[in-house]
Amino acid sequence: MKTILITAGGTSEPIDNIRSITNTGTGALGSLIADEFARRRNVERIVYIHGKNAVLPKTQKAVCIEAASTDALQKAVREACAQYAPDAIIHSMAVSDYRTGAVVKAEDLLKIALKIAGTASQDELDKLASQVIEERISKASTAEELAKAYDYLPDVQTGKPAAKTAKAKQSEAEALLKLAKKADLRDKYNKIPSSAGNPVILLEPTPKIIPELRQLAPDAIIVGFKLLDEVPHDELLSVAKKLMEKNDCDFVLANDYQTVQGGAQSHVGHLMARGGKVETFTGKPEIAKGIAAAVAAAWK
Repeated sequence: MKTILITAGGTSEPIDNIRSITNTGTGALGSLIADEFARRRNVERIVYIHGKNAVLPKTQKAVCIEAASTDALQKAVREACAQYAPDAIIHSMAVSDYRTGAVVKAEDLLKIALKIAGTASQDELDKLASQVIEERISKASTAEELAKAYDYLPDVQTGKPAAKTAKAKQSEAEALLKLAKKADLRDKYNKIPSSAGNPVILLEPTPKIIPELRQLAPDAIIVGFKLLDEVPHDELLSVAKKLMEKNDCDFVLANDYQTVQGGAQSHVGHLMARGGKVETFTGKPEIAKGIAAAVAAAWK
């Protein structure tokens, strides 16, 4: 008898105890996949790890486990693989690529960036902060973007940007985030105070789940998912193939957000197998059937 592990819905990454960053993942397709597998006699159990408020499967075979954040998802997947040794993993969850690294005042972040560059005295820091805060800081949302935004600052006297290697830029971005965490303005209750003015949220990458799956379940059939937005068909399949090869997946479902947002019946999924064969399904119910059938055929 088979056990299926399915991740579904979307993750939510807290900004503070009240606010969060989330995505549009609903778990609608994941729940249909679970119910489709449940119809097969050789499937005994479905471990359904889902985001908060995600659509749940109807089947009684499902063991539902809520995992709101990426960290919680990673923990739940590891524990489920250890406990249930799944025969197939369907990783359909919309996992956030970033989480909150720090929340700081914009003027403080600018001073940190200038301090890292080693280009200004305290008086210059204060002067420059008032000059460029709106123009530079407010448009950057990640540490990498901020490092790029301040490329023009290494020589305050000339105003000319200094050449930097990609490694140097990355080091600056990491240093900026590290110092920003020390200046984090969230209070002891983990809340952004109303007096914060115009706070800047610095994001940092979340841990990747899919690279772990093959190690956690060496013999499982693994189905990865790739979602892009309004890209050429060939590019979508090319990216899906790279995901498959990089993470040792047996199948990857490639889909474009333009069809996903149209509703359950307009969703188009291209299921790519290891050998390069691609099957196209239209509508979430058909995609679910296609994935279940492909996994069942791979077991034989």
